[in-house]
Amino acid sequence: YPRLPAGVARNPFGFSRAPADEGRLFKALAASAEIPLRAWQLDALPRWDAPFADWRRARAASLGLAAQDAP
Repeated sequence: YPRLPAGVARNPFGFSRAPADEGRLFKALAASAEIPLRAWQLDALPRWDAPFADWRRARAASLGLAAQDAP
């Protein structure tokens, strides 16, 4: 990877990846069945038939975690 300027994080996502923020986002996505695999279920099957990335971006924005909103 190329070097980044000082103070710039390497985050390909448009939202905060801080552990607490990521936890809030995952819990919100899980509560509304907006994740492709329910990893907490032993018999869960992945599904890829929905716009999960779009939902993740929208949910992050609704939680105030979008890059422009994130700390």
